[in-house]
Amino acid sequence: MISLNIYKLIALFRFILFYILFKKSSYKNFKYSNVYFQGYKKIRLGSKNIFQRHSSIIVDHFSNNQNISIGNNNNFSSYSILRTHGGYIKIGDNSFVGERTQIQGRGGVEIGSNVLIAPNTFISSSNHDYSNPEDDNYLKKELPKKTVIEDKVWIGANCLIVAGVKIGKCSIVAGGSVVTKDIEPYTIEAEKPEKKIKSYDLQKKSWQKI
Repeated sequence: MISLNIYKLIALFRFILFYILFKKSSYKNFKYSNVYFQGYKKIRLGSKNIFQRHSSIIVDHFSNNQNISIGNNNNFSSYSILRTHGGYIKIGDNSFVGERTQIQGRGGVEIGSNVLIAPNTFISSSNHDYSNPEDDNYLKKELPKKTVIEDKVWIGANCLIVAGVKIGKCSIVAGGSVVTKDIEPYTIEAEKPEKKIKSYDLQKKSWQKI
C-alpha cells in the first residue's frame, strides 16, 4: 500500500512539473506512462501532440546551444527517441514518428509538416571523420551536417538517413533504403548501396573511388 502511494505521488509530481514547464501548451498534449523528458526548459511544444509509452525527448546537458521544437498534432510512437547530441531538432505539424525510430540532432535536423516516418528509421545529422585511418584519433572527430526533410514526405520502415541530405517535399523513400544523397521533390526513390564504393590507398594516403 505504501509503495503504491509513492508511485502515485511520483506520477502526480511528474504531471505538475510537465504542466508548469510547458505552461499553456502542456495540458493540450497527451503523454502516456513511462515517457521520458530531459531538459524541459529547452523543449518547446505546440498542442495536441501524443507521446506514446517509452518514447523519449532528450536535450543533452553538455551544450547550451541546443533545443527541441515540436509543433502541433504530432504523434511519437513507442520507443521513439529524439535526442539533440549537442544540436537541435525542429518538427512542424501533423507528423508521425514510428516505433523505435531515432532522430539524432548533432548537426541539426529539420522536419516539416505532414511527414510520415515508419518504424525502425534512423535519422542522422553527423558523421565520423574517417579521412585518415592512420591517425590515432581516427573516427573520434565528429562532422556535423544539417539534415532536412521537407513537407509531406513518407519514409518507409527500416531506413537510414545519412547526415547532410535533403529530402524534398512530397517524395517517398522506399523501405530499407540508405539515403546518402539529396532526393528531389515529388519523386519515389529506393537507395540501397550494396557495392564497394571506396578503398583506402596506403601509398596515396587517401580514399579512392572504385
